[in-house]
Formats: sequence, structure tokens, C-alpha cells
Amino acid sequence: MTPKENPKIIINQPYRFEHPFDIKQFIIAICKEKKIKTGTFEFSFIDKETITKINTTHLNHNNPTDTITFNLGSTSEPDADIYICIPVAKENALTFKTNFESELKLLIIHTLLHTIGYTDTSAKEKKAMSNEQTRLLNQLTIQKNETKF
Repeated sequence: MTPKENPKIIINQPYRFEHPFDIKQFIIAICKEKKIKTGTFEFSFIDKETITKINTTHLNHNNPTDTITFNLGSTSEPDADIYICIPVAKENALTFKTNFESELKLLIIHTLLHTIGYTDTSAKEKKAMSNEQTRLLNQLTIQKNETKF
């Protein structure tokens, strides 16, 4: 792929954590699978206090959550601010009996799907989104064995 065929990806890490995989390459792989060639995705990996402030300010929920995604562009050309709370992701991994790497990958996939129009407000939408998340995670896990990210 030429640089013009990849969206711009920005990684901010105010909350420091050990990366179990190459996050940027994983995002690029998702974009390739979903044929996302343009746009900007700014990922910020943050703590509970910060995500609670964002959640309260923008969504009127006074509690931490795992992810919050704002797409200021369109579904065809996203301009996304994506926040992932690492402590909540680690808690989710324990709750759902998975490892941190799989949970973090799932959250990244989830946020990217939101930016291209997937929603999860109804049971039908949740099922469709969940199925696509699982498909992508499985597909990219197979690819990981072929190329490292």
C-alpha cells in the first residue's frame, strides 16, 4: 500500500503500559480488512479519571468505561478521536476470562467499527457488531501468525 492508501494514525499514551503487540500495525491491518483508506484516527490510551471526565462531559455518565469514540468526520472519511481506558480494559479481561492482548485488540476493533457506521444500540445491531468484531479478531489472529504486529 502506498501512504495515500492508509488513513493517518496517531497514538497518544498518557497512560503508560506495556504493549503486548504493535498497536499501529494492528490498526493498519483492521483498516486494510475494512477497506478504510482515508481519514484520521487518533487513539489515546488513558486512565479511569480521564475517561470518567470525558464520559461525564460528553455523555452524561459519571463513571469510567472501556472506550469512547467520537467521529468528527463521516463514515466514509472518519476523523476520529478514540479513547481507550487501559485499567478498565485490564478489568474487562479478567471479567470476560480473556487476556489483556485480546481485550485490547477487541476494543480497538470495536472503536474502529463505530467510526465506519456500526452501532450497538439494539440487540440486532449488537449481534451484528459482535459477529464482525469476532470475525476480524480471528482473521487478524491468523494473519499475525504470518506477519508480526
